[in-house]
Amino acid sequence: MSELQPDEHLWRQFAEARMKEGNLNDHLDLPSIFQEIPPGLGSIALDLGCGLGQSSFRLAEMLGYDVLAVDASAEMLEHARKLYSGNKIQWIESTFENLDLAPASVQLIVSCLSFHFVERLDDLLKRCRAWLCEGGALLFSVRHPIRTCNPTGESRAGHEISWTVKDYFTEGAREFDWLGARCVNFHRPVSRYIQMIVAAGLTLEKIMEPSEPTCSSEATEESKSVPFFLTLLSRKGSSPGRR
Repeated sequence: MSELQPDEHLWRQFAEARMKEGNLNDHLDLPSIFQEIPPGLGSIALDLGCGLGQSSFRLAEMLGYDVLAVDASAEMLEHARKLYSGNKIQWIESTFENLDLAPASVQLIVSCLSFHFVERLDDLLKRCRAWLCEGGALLFSVRHPIRTCNPTGESRAGHEISWTVKDYFTEGAREFDWLGARCVNFHRPVSRYIQMIVAAGLTLEKIMEPSEPTCSSEATEESKSVPFFLTLLSRKGSSPGRR
């Protein structure tokens, strides 16, 4: 199973980009994620690929979850510890592949823009199902397949921004330069994400392509024309409100 590996240059560049005002994570991705999450009331949430901890902090301080925040980068986690204090977040340095949790031990799993870096996502989704309690939810976002199929496909003509889509149905690794480092994401069509969720034994509840940012910038305006993110909500068994 591959995922985004720690890299000193990359994490520093990522940290700088992530903290900039008007970034897409805070104003497009996280709002679409958190509108689907009910209050935790002491439930346990697993944050896979927590990065600098913004999603973990929201889960803990705004919604009341006890959070297991997992990332493979020691530097990211150290930065997150400095940014956020409190006893509701347990920071765990681990790759997804090496993460070992008890079956049926969490009520919610969240992953913001990490799963497109995972090669064997089908295996990880099955493990997520095992970690979830009955009725628990898996909510994750990925870079939109329109973009992962051709990571460098952006083109501009004046104020018009478009994206060249190619090899959309050909799954696999795509290498590209990101924040001054060489990265790999694993492309899969929207239908493949759905198939993997179902094959893992989860029930797909909602598919979202967020397009209404909470602030205005050049990047957020682009989201109204070419989607940046794909967000999927699934559940193990029946939701508590449907029993």
